[in-house]
Amino acid sequence: LNDAVAIVLFQILNKTPPAQFENMSAASITGTITLGVLQFLVLGILLGLALGAVFCLLLRFTKMGHLTHMAPLLILTSAFFGYNFSESVCKQSGIITNLFMAMLMGGYAPAHLTAEGALMTSFLLKQVSSLADTFVFLFIGIAVVYVQVNGLTFGLWILLFCLVGRFVGTVPLGILTNGVKNRVLKNRPLEKRHLLSWRHIFMMWHAGLRGGIALMLTLDLGDWVDEVNGIGSKERLRNATLVAICGFLLVSGGTTKLFLTLLEIPMGGDAGSLPRYAGTSKVFRKRINQCVRPILVGCDASSLVSGEDCEEGHVIEGVFADLFASRQRQQQEEHDGEAPGLESIADDELDARPPSPPLITRRASASS
Repeated sequence: LNDAVAIVLFQILNKTPPAQFENMSAASITGTITLGVLQFLVLGILLGLALGAVFCLLLRFTKMGHLTHMAPLLILTSAFFGYNFSESVCKQSGIITNLFMAMLMGGYAPAHLTAEGALMTSFLLKQVSSLADTFVFLFIGIAVVYVQVNGLTFGLWILLFCLVGRFVGTVPLGILTNGVKNRVLKNRPLEKRHLLSWRHIFMMWHAGLRGGIALMLTLDLGDWVDEVNGIGSKERLRNATLVAICGFLLVSGGTTKLFLTLLEIPMGGDAGSLPRYAGTSKVFRKRINQCVRPILVGCDASSLVSGEDCEEGHVIEGVFADLFASRQRQQQEEHDGEAPGLESIADDELDARPPSPPLITRRASASS
């Protein structure tokens, strides 16, 4: 949410006439900014959740999730629609809207997709996001060639201020996090508290700086910048931002792998999942899920994927169950091939086993 909050603050300060701030006291300015931030955040969150619910219901009642070639396109289009609808029609933050719309759809939309559709959607979104990032930084690489001396020194100062601000924000919070964990989880062994080591805190400070959003916000600055601070101020800010972005990409991004290797921090592989324990937040999420899931997912799709109970019966078959069963059969075949003495027994068991109905038949029976 740090990018979302920064965007909201920028929109409020950039769209408010400078003369309005001159006639306001410090308390009035603080109240105006606070109310504006709350308005953008609350309305953006509500709009994102509403649009996410609409698209989930669209997938549910149109059965489009069963069309492998259509469902990924609908989900991809929803991102563009949500952003433009929020920015152009509702005059809210498109990024905040898309953020919470994606959270809702990420939790309930996959239940309407087939295994192939979910895989295709994940692949498509990943490729499009990578392509978008590539275009942003390609644009930065082209634009930095035209950077003039005006703003070069200011950009170097920005680099230093960002590093200091990052250090002030990361190190104390890392220490505070470890203190809270030691206090709350004092009954657990030390290795199960998941404390942040100084190496991880250093990498959080070192590798957490980018700048794509900063460039977009700088390009969106109004003409009031030159009117208040003199001609050329807007260009100076733009050049300084490009210098800061390229500096962080080359220094922080270029040395991330080097420092990870020197600090002996594991890279790649499966990080695994952290254990979850019962508590107030878990009970709250469970109750919310019990209210929302029957509406956005419904009994059929919900049971088809997760195998949970519903009012129409207990349906365990589903896409992921098919994948798991296929994997088990593959492992059984490999095991039978390595143990010739068990081949006859395995063949007898396979012959005696009733044939598994097709996935479409099971879905039809689940719907009935």
